[in-house]
Amino acid sequence: MAIAGRPEWPATVKQGIVAYLTSQESEMPEPTPNRNARGLIVLAAAIAVVITLVLVTRTGTPPQEAGPAATPEPDPIAAAVADPSRPEDERARDAGRKPDRILAFYGVAPGMHIYEIAAGSGYYTRLLSHVVGPEGHIVAQNSERFWPRLKDRVEPLYAALGNVEPFIGDPADYAGEPESMDAVFVVLIWHHMHYDPDAGEVLPARTVRFLDTARRLLKPGGTLAIVEHEAADGTTRAESAGWHRAPKQMTIEDVTAHGFALVAESDALTNPDDDLRNYWREALPKRDSSQRFVLKFVKPAA
Repeated sequence: MAIAGRPEWPATVKQGIVAYLTSQESEMPEPTPNRNARGLIVLAAAIAVVITLVLVTRTGTPPQEAGPAATPEPDPIAAAVADPSRPEDERARDAGRKPDRILAFYGVAPGMHIYEIAAGSGYYTRLLSHVVGPEGHIVAQNSERFWPRLKDRVEPLYAALGNVEPFIGDPADYAGEPESMDAVFVVLIWHHMHYDPDAGEVLPARTVRFLDTARRLLKPGGTLAIVEHEAADGTTRAESAGWHRAPKQMTIEDVTAHGFALVAESDALTNPDDDLRNYWREALPKRDSSQRFVLKFVKPAA
C-alpha cells in the first residue's frame, strides 16, 4: 500500500527487491552471533540494487562508470607564442610586442584566412600560421623592392609552415577571391602608407586602392587590423611620416571614410614615457618600446 504523499515504486523495482532479498534469505546460515551484521550487509546490498533498478527504470540504461577526464585543448595563441621552433631573435621581441594580447584582441583563431601586408622577415607570419592551423591560410605580401633581401630567409619558412602563400607586389594588387579573407593585417607599415609627398596632406591614391582591395577581400564582418607607431594627434602627415609614425585620429578618419567601421582599440602597447614626437628608433632606449595604437576595423555586414 502506498503511503500518502509518496510516489509508488515501479513494479520492476518491487520485484527486484523481493527477488534479491529472497535469494539472500535462502543462502543465509542458521542464526549465529553475527546474524545482525550479516543482515546489515544484505540490507546495504539491497539498497544498491534498488538504486540501480531505479536508474534503469527511469533512463532505460544502467549507470555508467565515469571515464577519464578529457584533456583540455591547448590555447592556439599560447601554443604559437610558446612554439620552441621560433627563432630566439623573434622570441626576444615578444616582451615589447605582446603578440599573445594582439592576436587575442583581433580574434585570430584556427581555420581563418588572413592577408598580411608587409610580412617582412616573418615574425607575425609564423605566429599567424601556427594559430590558423592546417585548415587556415595566410597570404604574406612583400614588395618587390624588399623581396631580394628577404627571399632567402622567408621562402624556406613558408615552405616549412605549409599554409603560407607568398605574394610579391603592391598590396593593392592582390587578386584574391572576393570575400575570401577573415582578416587583413597591417602591422607597423601604415606610416609608409598614410603619406606621399606627391599627394601632400591627403591620403595617397595607392592607399585608397589598398583599402578598396581590403574591403573586396574581406568577408562581411571581417577585420582590418592596424597596429602603428603613434604620432601625437594634430601633427601633419609629412611630419609624422618623418618620424615613422602616424596620428591615431587621422588614421581612424582615413579608414572609416573608405567603408570601414572602428569597433575597438587596445591599450596593450601604450607607453606613457613616449612623447609621440620622435623617431622612435633613435629617441627611445630600446626597440619595441614606442607607443603603438592598436585599432580594429570591420567591413560592415551589408
